Amino acid sequence: MSIRLLRRSGRLGLALGVCAVVWAAAGCGKGKPALKLVPVSGKVLVEDKPLTTGTVQFRADPDHGNRSWEQPSGAVQPDGSFEMMTAGQKGAPLGWWKVLVLADNTQFWEPPPGAGPDWRPPKPFVNERYLRVQDTDVAVEVVEHPKDGAYVLKLNR
Repeated sequence: MSIRLLRRSGRLGLALGVCAVVWAAAGCGKGKPALKLVPVSGKVLVEDKPLTTGTVQFRADPDHGNRSWEQPSGAVQPDGSFEMMTAGQKGAPLGWWKVLVLADNTQFWEPPPGAGPDWRPPKPFVNERYLRVQDTDVAVEVVEHPKDGAYVLKLNR
């Protein structure tokens, strides 16, 4: 091997080594940035009475600038209260959200195995417009310091 070839391969090796160190250092300690969540709890009322079961779900409201992929949700308790969770953590990201409320009298939307001819689909406890993002007329803005009652969801049948 000539000396010239050795010098080139040495420089190439050095350059590759430096690139590898820089690349590794750039990735160290940097994962997905922590998602900022704020506490969100409230109550679901249907015609001024607490909803006693179901789930509240938030979907990003792009009309108000929210482009989040997160989908906060919370189980409705027997007193109508709920607390939002996002990716297994308490709270929801800041911003505007469309609200869905899913609540019905059964867990089966299709006849369960062995259902007889008198089986009927579940009856929603809320108006069907609260079941679909494109139809819901309820939206909330999640803020760091909400006013009292900011997350009281008043629904109609």
